[in-house]
Amino acid sequence: MHENLTTYFAAPDRAEPSAVLRQSESVRRSSAATLADSLPYMLLMLNRQRQVVFANHAALAMVGAAGMEEVLGQRLGEMLGCVHACDMEAGCGASAFCAYCGTVKATLSSLSGKASADQGRLLRGSANGVQGLNLEVSTAPLEVDGESLTVLSAKDVSHDVRRKAMERLFFHDVLNLAGGLDGVMRAFSRELDKVDPDLSEAMSFTARSLFEEICAQKALTQAENGELMLRPESLASRSMVESVVSLYSMHSSARGREIEIASDLDDVSMISDATLLGRVLGNMLKNALEATPVSGSVVIGCDRLSEDVSFWVHNPGFIPEDVQLQIFTPSFSTKGEGRGLGTYSIKLFTESFLGGKASFASDSEEGTVFTVVLPMALESF
Repeated sequence: MHENLTTYFAAPDRAEPSAVLRQSESVRRSSAATLADSLPYMLLMLNRQRQVVFANHAALAMVGAAGMEEVLGQRLGEMLGCVHACDMEAGCGASAFCAYCGTVKATLSSLSGKASADQGRLLRGSANGVQGLNLEVSTAPLEVDGESLTVLSAKDVSHDVRRKAMERLFFHDVLNLAGGLDGVMRAFSRELDKVDPDLSEAMSFTARSLFEEICAQKALTQAENGELMLRPESLASRSMVESVVSLYSMHSSARGREIEIASDLDDVSMISDATLLGRVLGNMLKNALEATPVSGSVVIGCDRLSEDVSFWVHNPGFIPEDVQLQIFTPSFSTKGEGRGLGTYSIKLFTESFLGGKASFASDSEEGTVFTVVLPMALESF
């Protein structure tokens, strides 16, 4: 049926309506239909002509269809309202644009007997113009009652794609502004020092802290997205500790509290990512300060091990057992909603990027110690 229609990519032929109905009834009688309807994402079964013979509840809801009859026999692009589905009389898969469509390519791969996965990027037409749709598509061949079909599952990742694009734009623009402000404050502080040294120091610290905080959030986002690049360099453990202490000594969490550097700190030469290590030590120190009562003190130190380096931060507080069981869990915090990334980022950066181990110990009498053990040299260096 329709074999003589022009196409620039996929075959144009379609099955007879009676054949589509027969295939659909076979699928609906099978256990596969019940399983498919229990899934929270779109799942379709397509015949060899790429026509829908079954759509689960999630797929019907996605396109606003009241029942299977509204989509039966359509191709995916037609069902979703792709703007190119009607470019050619042969429909979805026939236009020149379709050669670059991940959904069509994944379907054709399945029809050749190979499971496939691809990214589907579509423009959907609507009464209000067009809407972008990004799909993660997976396909696999399946046989039902002697019929060769393709199972196509699709997850709408449009929100994630747009969020990542906005994150990149945000970090790029805001970091430029924060970096510029930090630079201006450094220059201005030289003059302000002559008038009010305390105000000069406070303003410089605020600008620098803003820049560092945005950098930290960018690194965490990149780490979770698998986009973070390591930049190992030679460094000394003492200078790392001193720079972190200098930065956090004026932090709001340090007011009324003292930060001490352990007297027996080992100064170890190592190769690591200084920026990431600074983030880890900074979060360790900040968490310790927040857990320390006013007039209390926090101690930070470093020990040389046989082949590793151990950084640790001690505070006098005790972590209740129910809280201990959730430390390092993303988004868990005792400080309220929207917190809980500090200890998580310590674990993430240390164990997924710096090749080390993060741990803690808490005792009602001895207080709490967070420790990260890192190799003296990153293997990737």
